Amino acid sequence: MSLSFRKFKKVRAEINIVNLIDIIFSINIFLLVTTSFSATANSIDVNLPKTTQAKITKVDEKKTLSVSIDRLEKIYLNGEKISITKLKEIFAEKYMLSQQTDLVVSADAMCSHGKIVEILDLAKKYGINNLSIATRNINGDENGRKNTAMAK
Repeated sequence: MSLSFRKFKKVRAEINIVNLIDIIFSINIFLLVTTSFSATANSIDVNLPKTTQAKITKVDEKKTLSVSIDRLEKIYLNGEKISITKLKEIFAEKYMLSQQTDLVVSADAMCSHGKIVEILDLAKKYGINNLSIATRNINGDENGRKNTAMAK
């Protein structure tokens, strides 16, 4: 009696990368679409007034409130639409907590002077003394870029 041993065929392990490429391609498209939406969702259309004399200053993000006023005179606080009464409440809260707060107003060049004065007056009323108005420096820097400057 003879024993016969079978020779097993070697099985090669293969990785089908076509499916992996499809998945990675889909993830890339998803990330590109979602990041482009998030960048435009928080942008406010404000055409800053031009200046040649304002200084470019740095602001402390932690203690600075940024109020934007668009050409339709809608008010935004740190990128979110807000009413004047809600803004008054926030200023009052900062005043009650004795928090040192700075205010930067970015108003559209076509916005009425009265709306800007109303917000600045409200800020002064609640103890915000470091007030700045954002402008667009038309001189630019040595690289020819336009900078946002603060007029105090």
